[in-house]
Amino acid sequence: MKTSSHNQLATSQLNPFLGSASLTALAWITVFQLNTYLFENAALTEYVSRIFFPAAVPIVLSLLSAAGPVGAVILVIAVFKLSKDLTGLRWWHLFVLALVGAVFNVIPTQTYLHLIGLSEDFWGNVGPMLLGDTLGTITMLMVASYSAKFATRLH
Repeated sequence: MKTSSHNQLATSQLNPFLGSASLTALAWITVFQLNTYLFENAALTEYVSRIFFPAAVPIVLSLLSAAGPVGAVILVIAVFKLSKDLTGLRWWHLFVLALVGAVFNVIPTQTYLHLIGLSEDFWGNVGPMLLGDTLGTITMLMVASYSAKFATRLH
């Protein structure tokens, strides 16, 4: 019985990885085919091309996954008219930043989990995940903020 539940847990933890790996592979293959079609004459050899779009796939996917947190920071800076070096940042700015960042993370994550079949109750999972992300982020932001203040006082 224990082995069966352990295997189910291992499989459920592996599914998001396999989904991400599959999407990345599909994106890479699609871009590779496009590259081959557009730049067939630009190839130096069978394996070397002067222009190779698929090299950008991992970078673009990484940037897209970072878009949520970066968007949250830009939004909070703009709405509260904070300086770009974040001087004047208060605890409630950190709370808003944590909440906005959580929204930017939870909705895409739950959408992905729902699409691959790991989240049957989309809206039922959004609330708890939003709370967990917000509390976890605000805790870490407060620790970082107080650590930075403490470190600057030591110098």
